[in-house]
Amino acid sequence: MVTVVEAALHSTQVYLDFLTKQQRGVDLHTVRRIKGEEFREQLVNGILLYTYHYRTQRGLTLQPETRLTYLPREAPSVRIPVLVIYYERSSGTLALGFPQLQDSASGKVEIDYKWLVARLRNWLEDNGSRVQSPFAKFLQKLVIDPTVVDRWLEETAPLLPRLSDDQRHAVRCALSHPCTYTWGPPGTGKTFHVLACTAGFLIAQQKRILLIAPTNQAVDNAMRALLALAPKLHIDPKHFIRLGIPTLDFLQEHPGICEDRTARVELAVLNAKLATLRNDLDAARAVGALIQRHHRAREKVVILQASVADQEQQLLSCRARMSDLHTKIALVEETHSQLSRTVIHLERDLGEVGFFASLFTSKKSDIMGSLSEARARLLAVHKRIDILHIQLAKEDLTHETIQSRLRQTGEILQTAQTDEQRLEEDLQLLRGGSQP
Repeated sequence: MVTVVEAALHSTQVYLDFLTKQQRGVDLHTVRRIKGEEFREQLVNGILLYTYHYRTQRGLTLQPETRLTYLPREAPSVRIPVLVIYYERSSGTLALGFPQLQDSASGKVEIDYKWLVARLRNWLEDNGSRVQSPFAKFLQKLVIDPTVVDRWLEETAPLLPRLSDDQRHAVRCALSHPCTYTWGPPGTGKTFHVLACTAGFLIAQQKRILLIAPTNQAVDNAMRALLALAPKLHIDPKHFIRLGIPTLDFLQEHPGICEDRTARVELAVLNAKLATLRNDLDAARAVGALIQRHHRAREKVVILQASVADQEQQLLSCRARMSDLHTKIALVEETHSQLSRTVIHLERDLGEVGFFASLFTSKKSDIMGSLSEARARLLAVHKRIDILHIQLAKEDLTHETIQSRLRQTGEILQTAQTDEQRLEEDLQLLRGGSQP
């Protein structure tokens, strides 16, 4: 007869061999030495180690004095045993202790988790003989003759699920030993065949059983297996009661066997959680809507600020053009004034020459030519002045239009900035009120 410890030891060794053969249970992580960090010499458990600081993946499960293997990037086949001095999960800073000085600045660390299985195997080898159940004597009274089990399996075979030889052996062991450990991969019938038949036999013998599991889902699966077998063995499901907190699916499938009080308590808890989630959802939606409004208000402010800047630039350009026109008008008016004086002088000279026309015919002709030319230039300058004044009037109108538009845009911008500030304050209040 195989004891529980022997079965556990055998299954542990099988699992360790499987991991080794399949090359599983080993993780590789890249490490890079932190620049500027010098190595330190320190004694760890009486051994001199050279400690270097590296950066690696964050969130690993590494404890001080964990033994790793370092594989240098320059020579991946070289395996250097190292010791974890400390590891910071938030930053990924890893201090490794080397037995010798190292030139390698980067590489990989190999984390072999098989040591956990190996340590369990070693513990079972060293301490397994001392493992005893405090209920061994009591459980011995519950042992059933294997021949009785075999006869029941034969008689109820048409009613039971079709069992393999291993499954029949597992049922026989479970009923004919005070404590049994059954192991098998998923889908091998541990729950719906072995467990269901074992429990079905005991219930058919008017025995009261307690079925426990580490999770509510596991309990529900086991209960489903029993409920599926119960009608075939003529067992009334009303004899079953599901204590604790069933999953929602199981509660809906089998409400008659679930403990009402537990279900009511769980329902109240779920309703409270649902109300909290709804409140949180409403608050999140309100915050989200306010954030969107705030973003739109901010975009509007940015657009208006750009428009104000553009209009101010247009206003400066218009003022520069107006200033240039004023300068040109002043220069042309000065030219007009000079030409006017020249015309007056020429007209006066022409009057004086007219009295002596017979004597100064050539002089009169020259003065008349100059006078005609001066009058023509004066007329052209006068037209130029009129054109410049028209341009100045247009620029003045443009200036007034831009100023008016700038005032309106400035008022709109001020309103938009006020709205943005109000939304920002509302958002801060809402965020502060939603903090737990």
